[in-house]
Amino acid sequence: MELGGIIILITVGFLIAFITIILFLMFCTNLLIFFIKKKSFPKNLLIATLSGVVMVSSIYLYEMYFLTFDEIDRESIQRGPGPVTSPTDAYTANAYYELYGGAAGGVNV
Repeated sequence: MELGGIIILITVGFLIAFITIILFLMFCTNLLIFFIKKKSFPKNLLIATLSGVVMVSSIYLYEMYFLTFDEIDRESIQRGPGPVTSPTDAYTANAYYELYGGAAGGVNV
C-alpha cells in the first residue's frame, strides 16, 4: 500500500473513532435513561457503537502488525544471515534488518 493509501486509511480510522465516541456517549445517556425511567433498551446504539469499536480496532491492528514493504528505508537496510533453505530445498528465506532509534532503538527484521 502506498503512502497516500495509508494516509486515507488513518483518516478514515480517525473519523470512525470520532463517530464511535459520539455514539458511545449517546448510548451511555440512553442507558442511564433506561435504568432511571425503565424505557426500552437502546440496542441499536449498542450495535452501532460496538461496530465502530470493531472497525477502529481492526484499522489499528492492521497498521501496527502488518508490515508494508513500502515503508522500509532502503538506504539503511542491512543483510542478515542466510539464505536459509527449506527442508525440501523448494524455498529459501533471506533476512534483512532495518535499524531505528539510535543507541536506544531496535531492529525491524
